[in-house]
Amino acid sequence: MTDRSFDVLIVGGGLAGLSLSIFLSKHGFKTALFEKEVYPFHRVCGEYISNETLPFLKTLGFDPFDFGASRIDQLRVSAPSGKSIKAKLDLGGFGLSRWKMDDALAQISRDTGTEIFESTKITEIENGSENVWAKDSRGNVYTGNYLIGTQGKRSNIDKFQDRSFLKKRSPYMGVKYHLGYELPKGQIALHNFRGGYAGISEIEQNKVCFCYLVSREIIKSTGGIPETELSILRSNPFLKEILENSEPLWEKPKVINEISFEIKEKGRENLFYAGDAAGMVAPLFGNGMAMAIRSAKILGEILIKAPKKSSASLLEKEYQRSWNKSFRNRMLLGRMLQAGFGKPGLTEMIIGLNDLLPVLKNALIKSSHGKPF
Repeated sequence: MTDRSFDVLIVGGGLAGLSLSIFLSKHGFKTALFEKEVYPFHRVCGEYISNETLPFLKTLGFDPFDFGASRIDQLRVSAPSGKSIKAKLDLGGFGLSRWKMDDALAQISRDTGTEIFESTKITEIENGSENVWAKDSRGNVYTGNYLIGTQGKRSNIDKFQDRSFLKKRSPYMGVKYHLGYELPKGQIALHNFRGGYAGISEIEQNKVCFCYLVSREIIKSTGGIPETELSILRSNPFLKEILENSEPLWEKPKVINEISFEIKEKGRENLFYAGDAAGMVAPLFGNGMAMAIRSAKILGEILIKAPKKSSASLLEKEYQRSWNKSFRNRMLLGRMLQAGFGKPGLTEMIIGLNDLLPVLKNALIKSSHGKPF
């Protein structure tokens, strides 16, 4: 008979889930991770990660430069008119596809003892003061002491749990391609247009990740994604040059709807959320993946230090405090800036201020990143 009892059940195999599974397995936890897809696969994601993550990633046994990651240390931001500013990223970062990174972390996770269930969709979960369980779409039930939700931006588990952020509709959708295009070496760019903004940065093998956030109303008004790219994105001279002189490496983009930046709960009775499931920073900050990895470390350290008979509510409060200390101010600033980007007048003004006041520009960049961990 198959043993389906574990110390920890992790629902979702993205950066937070994989990092946490490796960390906990290395510390002796019997860990199961559930992923509805099969590695490797693509995700809607900007694929730039701050170097603040490197110390922790290396303790997990992962060095992105072993997989061809590009080194990034320059930022360019443009308004819809093409007016732009440049800045140096003191800490810097790297670009690597989720196809490569997630697959590598999944292999490390297996090697450290995690049991990974691919092509497995968790449809029901239950958490209580004593233990937790999860049921997959085939009817298999798994039990554990802790349940960690790292299911990403939005999933059926959020609906099953009736999470409060779902009650407010989000106006945003994300669109992502990989392109053949030559960017200035070491540069990540953020180009604004009416109703959204696009990020572009180099990943491995001289490919670039092109990912943009756009209002659903814009897509609806133009008639679709191709029409939006033709009539809206191309109004920014930088985006026009990229779209007209690049080679799409996929037949069609990856798309995700209802991207929410609302406040999300962090846990309840032996159920904890990490990564985007715990809260998503505005993509214009370019640091969502680093935050997902850091949240895994924060939660992992709390769990490995917890006495065996720890109160679930005390662990939840400790995690909430630690999460807020690391991310709360960043999230608030991100929401404030998010309100201005995609609106041509405000974007032009913000970029103008940053051009006139280098101190403000440097302060905003610093506030979007954390310290190495």
